[in-house]
Amino acid sequence: MHRCCTGLSLAVFNAVSSSAAPFHCLICQNSLLLKEVSCLKDTVSSLKKEISDLKSTGPSNTISLEVTALQEKVSTLSHVVSQLKTSNQQEASNELETHQSEDAALGQFSNSTNPPTTTSAKPASSRNRPSNSIDLNERKYNIILFGVTEMPRGSSRSERFSSDYEEVSNVLARLEENSEHICLIRDCRRVGRYNPQSERPRPLLVTLGSTSDVSYILSKRRSLTSPLSIRRDFSPSQRSDRSILFREKDKLVESGIDIATIKIRKSHLYVSDRLVGRVANGVYISSQSLGELASSLSELGTSLSVSQTDLSTSQSVSNSHSATPPSNTMVNSSGVTPSESN
Repeated sequence: MHRCCTGLSLAVFNAVSSSAAPFHCLICQNSLLLKEVSCLKDTVSSLKKEISDLKSTGPSNTISLEVTALQEKVSTLSHVVSQLKTSNQQEASNELETHQSEDAALGQFSNSTNPPTTTSAKPASSRNRPSNSIDLNERKYNIILFGVTEMPRGSSRSERFSSDYEEVSNVLARLEENSEHICLIRDCRRVGRYNPQSERPRPLLVTLGSTSDVSYILSKRRSLTSPLSIRRDFSPSQRSDRSILFREKDKLVESGIDIATIKIRKSHLYVSDRLVGRVANGVYISSQSLGELASSLSELGTSLSVSQTDLSTSQSVSNSHSATPPSNTMVNSSGVTPSESN
């Protein structure tokens, strides 16, 4: 506070200076205000800078970057899904073609196959068994081996048998690597007539020593590379049913279902362990889904509800009639009560 610029005496100036609210001249007040305004300007400038920084590197920009990254991931996943779908369809198509070609190669395969060679005689009861039962009993020891090189025409029978036996032994030895399981080969022979014009060798019918040998080889068959492949020895009716199931499997893959979730077990088709269809008498029968059953269940529930309502109504009417007391009023022959006649 400047005493001179305010024109105050020293005594008054000292009194004002010692008060709780000192008096300031206009010059001093303006100077203080200018300092506060300058400080506020600096604060505003700093806040503007912080806001600008937040706009450029703040949450909104981060969210935008995350959205962009997610969009890129979605695009990548869509491409992967498209590739997987194409791969599944191609795999299903190849599987169907392989199955059909193998069935064609087995077209000349007779319904009866050689039984496994045993040292003991067959029980007498087996002679009286039905032919289908005998056929299935023989086939459970067999596997069909495709893609094994065949000796040229003109080779002796013993040479062909030795070559086929050696090839089969080599294939099974590869499947038995790093395992203590050793399979016994009881017999092997080509299926069908020899065709020198055919580009594919005839399949080999291999009879193993036990059903456990068959199960072991079938569990390892996916480790084989083309053109080698192994499948179970199915009867003609079983092959026909499986052809139908493979076609239905191909349709499921085309509809977008992952091929890894589709399984064929005997004459049934499963998706994620849920039965979706089966083959009976050479005809594919689709299993009714829960969605298809929902309308039927709804209609059934409605009809039951209506029936219960009707029953309740009937019971109510019956109870009301039984609860009404009988009238004591008598009517004479002319239809007039005694009180009316009086």
